[in-house]
Amino acid sequence: MIEVMIDCETLALGHEVPIVQIGACTMDMTKVFKVTVKPVGRSDPATLAWWKGKYPKKDAVSEDIALQALVTWLSGVKPNIYWANDPQQDCIWLESAFRRNDMLYPWKYNQWRSYRTIRSLAPVDLKLVPDHDALNDCIRQCKCLRASLFHISETVSMASHNKKEYLQS
Repeated sequence: MIEVMIDCETLALGHEVPIVQIGACTMDMTKVFKVTVKPVGRSDPATLAWWKGKYPKKDAVSEDIALQALVTWLSGVKPNIYWANDPQQDCIWLESAFRRNDMLYPWKYNQWRSYRTIRSLAPVDLKLVPDHDALNDCIRQCKCLRASLFHISETVSMASHNKKEYLQS
């Protein structure tokens, strides 16, 4: 099974937002993708103030070119599962961008998973790379997700072992 983490950096919150960067990586972090996007749509003044003009601009491409590049990368990777910190944000932002550009998105609704949910069950936070770079966020989230899933599997294994001991006594 091939799993990827996807992250978007935006200039607003909500559904129809200007995306300024898209990052993705496979769960083993051997294949990575990052594209800077010329923002389309209405920016939020508070979000712009938060970025303080430091949002990614260098080598920005149009939104349709960025989305086509993502589709091309994903078609080479062929993921079965898509992770995002919150699919209710990143997935919706990307799907809105695909619709805006009359393009089909390359996933099915049931392929998305929430990293935030797993993180809440087994909190692991590794601040190994700077925040708010879409690819760096993907890499950090993959490392934390893997650590969280390991912690959960160890906890389940211990609970299963303790249950057997309890039932035998």
